[in-house]
Amino acid sequence: MRKYWKMLFSVVMMLTMLAFNQTVLAKDSTVQTSISVENVLERAGDSTPFSIALESIDAMKTIEEITIAGSGKASFSPLNFTTVGQYTYRVYQKPSQNKDYQADTTVFDVLVYVTYDEDGTLVAKVISRRAGDEEKSAITFKPKRLVKPIPPRQPDIPKTPLPLAGEVKSLLGILSIVLLGLLVLLYVKKLKSRL
Repeated sequence: MRKYWKMLFSVVMMLTMLAFNQTVLAKDSTVQTSISVENVLERAGDSTPFSIALESIDAMKTIEEITIAGSGKASFSPLNFTTVGQYTYRVYQKPSQNKDYQADTTVFDVLVYVTYDEDGTLVAKVISRRAGDEEKSAITFKPKRLVKPIPPRQPDIPKTPLPLAGEVKSLLGILSIVLLGLLVLLYVKKLKSRL
C-alpha cells in the first residue's frame, strides 16, 4: 500500500508542477533565410553562364535554378519557414552547355535548423557542407576548363619535287648498275692498255 501512495504522490506533484508552471507560448512567426553560392573560373573576364540548382531532399524536387555568368556570387530566393524543424536541401551545378567547360560535380548538402529563441521567435541557422563530409564549407563551384587539343602542325612541303619512297630504291639500283658498268669498262680499258 505504501508503494501506491508514493506513486500517487509523484503523479500529483507532476500535475501540480504542470498546472502552476508559467509556460511561454511561441509567437506566430515566420523566418526567412537564403542560400548563397559562388562560381569561380580560372580565367578572369570569362562570362560563360553556369546553372546551379537548389533541390529539396525531403520532397525530392527542384525548388529553384539560378544562373551565374562567369565568376561571381548569387543567392537563391529566400526560403520561408513557419514551423520548427530540420530542413535538408541539395545544391549542385548542372552540366554546362558550353563545350569549353566541364561542370563541377561537387554536391553540397544544406541543413536549415529552425528553432525558437528565448523570446519565442523563430530563427533559422544554415549549415552547408560537401556531400559525405562532416566539416562545414562554403558553397563554391569550380568548373574545369577543357583544354582543346592542338592539331599537329603540318610540315611545309618544299616546292622542289623529291623522289618518293619507292623511287629511291629504283634510283639506287640504276645508279649501282651504272657504277658497276663503269668499273667493268675501266677494268677492260686497263687490261687493253697493258697488252
